[in-house]
Amino acid sequence: MKTKKLKIKNFKKGFTQALSLTLWFLRKLFVKEPPYLKKTLYMRNKSYKTIGEAMPNLVSGFTLIEMLVSVSIFTIVMTISLGAIFAMNDSNKKAQITRTVMDNLNFAMESMSRNLRIGSEYHCDADNALPGTIILVNDCTNGATSIAFEGYKGDPNNTEDQIVYRFNDTTHQIERSVDSGATFLGLTAPELSIDTMDFFVIGTGAGDSKQPRVIIVVRGSVFYKKGVKSAFNVTTTVSQRKIDS
Repeated sequence: MKTKKLKIKNFKKGFTQALSLTLWFLRKLFVKEPPYLKKTLYMRNKSYKTIGEAMPNLVSGFTLIEMLVSVSIFTIVMTISLGAIFAMNDSNKKAQITRTVMDNLNFAMESMSRNLRIGSEYHCDADNALPGTIILVNDCTNGATSIAFEGYKGDPNNTEDQIVYRFNDTTHQIERSVDSGATFLGLTAPELSIDTMDFFVIGTGAGDSKQPRVIIVVRGSVFYKKGVKSAFNVTTTVSQRKIDS
């Protein structure tokens, strides 16, 4: 029992000495002691020699000024680090939302371009077309918000099978119809706000020596959170694949 108690006592003493040496080493590295604080340290165990006359008195510990300065520096560093982390997180979310929304817009633009390219009989400004005239070609050099055309395997004499693309200024979406505008379905997501979309059509007239061509201009915004948005502007040109007569 006495041996066990002695071992515990020696362990505590050794642990205390190791901790004291560690603190002294850290203080030597980071704290420059004034000359009047330097004293000679003697170990309690007489078997240890004097550490040195220049060793500081560890009983004094760290001063209040040192603790306040350390805590202040730590707080400043952590504040800057957290600000950088939050900024990176917001940038990452913004990039993900932008990519998702722009993928949706690219899909809508690619769908329109492909169908227009293989279609024919472009009729610009289909929303204002008179009954029965949607199958007739119509240029619009000043632009319009809708366009109708005959699909790849459509019947030129059928007025109810035209493909129509238009801009809905109420929902701010691009819409598509396959029944000459009787019903429409949205092509773009609600997160993508289309501000304007214009179709410019030239060369639809017979004998004008021009291949029918459509220029599509889309302007809009991507909303990330309340009050924060990013604007975009997309322009594409499509030429009719079928040789104009």
